[in-house]
Amino acid sequence: MEKIFSARMDEAYIYRLKQISEILHASKKASLEKAIDMLWAKLDANDSGVFNSGFGIWKDRKGNTEELSSKIKAEFRKSYDRNHE
Repeated sequence: MEKIFSARMDEAYIYRLKQISEILHASKKASLEKAIDMLWAKLDANDSGVFNSGFGIWKDRKGNTEELSSKIKAEFRKSYDRNHE
């Protein structure tokens, strides 16, 4: 499904987009889509995705994740009980 996208851009970028589209013999839409795909591929190649950087935190920790999770939960329970007597 295609959606309409609107953004204010500096005239220089609009002119560049027009030039790129003419060189590629493609529409402005196709040129923008290609540029976004290329940037996405570059970011993906660097493995800098949100999920990899966020969920990869457990890879750097030493020890078993289940033990660590249990320890954190126990500390939270102690803190909760101490503050909610």
